[in-house]
Amino acid sequence: MKPCMGCGCIELKKAQKGKEFLILLENPTQFLSFVNPGLNEPTVFSISGNQKGCCFTFSFTNSAGQRQLFILNCREIAVLVPTL
Repeated sequence: MKPCMGCGCIELKKAQKGKEFLILLENPTQFLSFVNPGLNEPTVFSISGNQKGCCFTFSFTNSAGQRQLFILNCREIAVLVPTL
């Protein structure tokens, strides 16, 4: 298994819990959109902690206003955009 050394992995390892990002994976041409995918609105993901290997746990607010967890392998990330 290759190490978690990509830019996304390195930045996530340095980020504080609660830091928010927009995420673009290697293959899609649009940022991840879980809340309103038909509207092409990117979902804001917060780091929830719990890094295990190359996997990071994020949370986001769904269209019903509930927080959901999302686990992602950092090696699949092409672009991370920190939100202000």
